Amino acid sequence: MQQFIISPWDHLFEELINNTQSSILTCSPYVGRGPCERLAAALHRRKVAKSIGVYLLTDLSRDNMLSGATDVDAIARLVEALPQATVRFLPSLHAKIYVFDSQNAIVTSGNFTDSGLRRNFEYGVHLNGPTSVAEIRTDMLSYGELGSVVSLGQLQSFASAAKDLRLLRRKMEVGLRRKLRSEFDRKLDEMEEAVLRVRAGDRSLDAILADAVIYVLREGPLPTPLIHAAVQQIHPDLCDDTVDRIINGRSFGKKWKHSIRVAQSHLKQRCKIKLHEGLWVIVR
Repeated sequence: MQQFIISPWDHLFEELINNTQSSILTCSPYVGRGPCERLAAALHRRKVAKSIGVYLLTDLSRDNMLSGATDVDAIARLVEALPQATVRFLPSLHAKIYVFDSQNAIVTSGNFTDSGLRRNFEYGVHLNGPTSVAEIRTDMLSYGELGSVVSLGQLQSFASAAKDLRLLRRKMEVGLRRKLRSEFDRKLDEMEEAVLRVRAGDRSLDAILADAVIYVLREGPLPTPLIHAAVQQIHPDLCDDTVDRIINGRSFGKKWKHSIRVAQSHLKQRCKIKLHEGLWVIVR
């Protein structure tokens, strides 16, 4: 059996963790703190942290760790929390595969990060069945054999070195930052404006937000606050929490939330959506 997966898919990931009986295999070039903490917490909550084997295949390249794309300290803490955890380092890894026991596998574009599970637009397939899942698991373990096992001590050493290097880099940049900050900010604003122009194309802000409202309501009815949260995840650059709507010197809340409410009003006038018992729904 197979099921296609669209974002966000963290609820499916956590459901499969909670149903796992013996092993979890995670293959992802980037690894973030949030998923590591949720995985460890789920297994401890079920009191199976000492019995379930967790196998993590990732790319612990220098650039991945220094840029923060991979949180090596979070991986070290995961290994500390789960005695049966194994970490392998495979350079040039690009696959994103998640296998639970021998029954469920997810093949996806999403990394083992909060962005990959919740925020980015990812796509994948959930496979259920021993034959195909066993083959995927075997293939990923074969990849792992090409890499190296990384001990807890080595992970902790990586984490400490990465932290020290990021601090040194910031100190080195301070002098240049002071001299170039004004010019940098000006060019950054110009680029941001240009990017937003390209993002919008020939559509108005109202049209962009209206499309986003329709998209999030396809999953089911939602109250306005949850519509706000979902649209902000889709368009974080257009939903800037630092900008308030000011009228006669008074703040009337976040400007982007007002823009979404305007989009909702226009959709309602066009009979695209309606408010029913406090929830917005698509008119069929």
